[in-house]
Amino acid sequence: MGEKNSIIPWAIVIVLTFIVIYTSYPLFFAEIFQFNPFGNKFHDAFPSVKEMHFPNKIITYSINFENLPKDRARMTVSDYFWIYTLPEFREETQKDKIRRALKIIENSTDNLIEFQEVPYTENSTENLLFYWDICDSLDDEEYYVKGYGGIINSEGNKILSSEVAICLLDEFIAGEYYYLWSDYDCANPGLQIHEILHAMGFGHTYTTAEPIMNPIGEVSRTCRLKDLQEDTKSCLKHIYSNREV
Repeated sequence: MGEKNSIIPWAIVIVLTFIVIYTSYPLFFAEIFQFNPFGNKFHDAFPSVKEMHFPNKIITYSINFENLPKDRARMTVSDYFWIYTLPEFREETQKDKIRRALKIIENSTDNLIEFQEVPYTENSTENLLFYWDICDSLDDEEYYVKGYGGIINSEGNKILSSEVAICLLDEFIAGEYYYLWSDYDCANPGLQIHEILHAMGFGHTYTTAEPIMNPIGEVSRTCRLKDLQEDTKSCLKHIYSNREV
C-alpha cells in the first residue's frame, strides 16, 4: 500500500513536467527562431497591433533574379532614321536599389524593423521575395506598371509572406527587343520603397502629403524621394513597437 502511494506523487510530477515542456517548448522556439515547431502559425511578436504586419521581429527577404535577360553596358543602337543611346542594364544595380530601400525603411523606424537577406532557393521560406517581370500593360487606373507588390499569405492581420516585382520594359528598337529596368532613369529607390510598403500592407494614397504611396508617376516615382514621410514613419514605428511608440 505504501509503495503504491509513493508512485502517485511521481506520476503527478511527470505529468506536470510534460505539460510545462509541451507548452513552453513552442513558445521558446517562437521567440528565438520566430517559428512554432508544432504548427505552421507564426508566433506574433506584436500581439497588441490590429493593423496588418509581419509577426516576426526580423523580416527575411531574398532576391530571385534567375533567368534575367543578359546584362549589358550602356550601348548605342540605330535604325534607318534614329540613333538610340540605351542606359546600362545591370542586375547588381537593381539589387543595390532594393537593399537601399530596405535600409531606408530600417533607418526611418530607428531600426524597429530589421530586414535580413537569405539565399533564394525553390523551397525557401522568406517573408519577402523580390523578382523581376516584364510589364508593358496598363493597370486598372491606366498607368503604366513599373512594379507591383502585395501580400501573398496571411493569417488574420499577420503577414506570412509577400512579394515584390520590379518590372522590365521591352523596347522594340531597330528590329530587336531591348530590356530596360522600369526605373532606369532614377538614381533613388522610390519605386522599390513604394512596392515594399505595399508588401507590408500599405495601400495607395492620393495626397501630396504622402507622395511615396501615390500611384501617379509624377508624384510617387519622383527621384527626389530618399526617405519616408512622417506619417508613414509614425505608422511603422507604432506597429513594430507593439504600439509602444
